Parts: sequence; structure tokens; C-alpha cells
Amino acid sequence: MMAVSVACLYKKALPQYKMQLIAGVSGIDKLVRWVHSIEDKNVRCFLHGNEMVFTAGTKNNGECWPYNFA
Repeated sequence: MMAVSVACLYKKALPQYKMQLIAGVSGIDKLVRWVHSIEDKNVRCFLHGNEMVFTAGTKNNGECWPYNFA
């Protein structure tokens, strides 16, 4: 299984997407082994650790909504 660090993904995507890192600096060196694109926190049972979750926030229901995937 191949993994890549969050820092590596961020640095590679930064020029094209002009992203800004606003949180998670302490986890920047963590490894990502899998990527999920999900909106519904009810499917978080599929998350086992070392995944990166992409979400558009369509089910955003408060300021703490991103933490529902933890």
C-alpha cells in the first residue's frame, strides 16, 4: 500500500488551486492512505484512519460540521 503525506499533497496542489492551510498544521506530516468524497456523516463508519475526506459541505448544519467525520 502506498501512502503520501498531507504536506506533499498540499504542496503539489497549492499552485493550481491557490489553497490556504487554515487548520491542521500539527497533522501536516500525517500519512494519507485513502481518499473519500462524502457528504453524509452517517457513512463515517467507512473511515478507519489515515484517510482524507473531501466534502463540499452540502449537508453543512453548523460551524462544527467538519468534525462530524472524526
